[in-house]
Amino acid sequence: MYGNGIARQNYQSETATLNNMLNDFATKPELAAAVTAFSLQPWLDELQDANTQFNDEYLTRTQEYGAANPETLKSKREEVNVAYYALRDRIDALHTLVETPPSPYTTVINQLNALTDQYNTLLLHRTLPPENAPDTSE
Repeated sequence: MYGNGIARQNYQSETATLNNMLNDFATKPELAAAVTAFSLQPWLDELQDANTQFNDEYLTRTQEYGAANPETLKSKREEVNVAYYALRDRIDALHTLVETPPSPYTTVINQLNALTDQYNTLLLHRTLPPENAPDTSE
């Protein structure tokens, strides 16, 4: 009824879907009987607690973002970008200046590249619906 893609939904949809599912387990007689027969109530209670806690944290964060000055957020992003590019350039320079290969900076460079790729993939999946997202399983 709820499909197998709940984890791929946006935060609000995922929370609402879990709330609806939990409500069905509590109110539909056949599901309530299954919960009792399989002793699933502790699992459902834990799922409800985690979903409620996540929703509370999400709403708190959203309120903080809403209360923040957009100029402050923009300037912080710019500061972080400047610091990141300075760090990246320094690592690249140190890597270039290594006199005896292999460079000890290769691992750091590879890890930063992997993090950048993961972040770009995350952004891509946030902007494209799942059916239009490119296949990144290669």
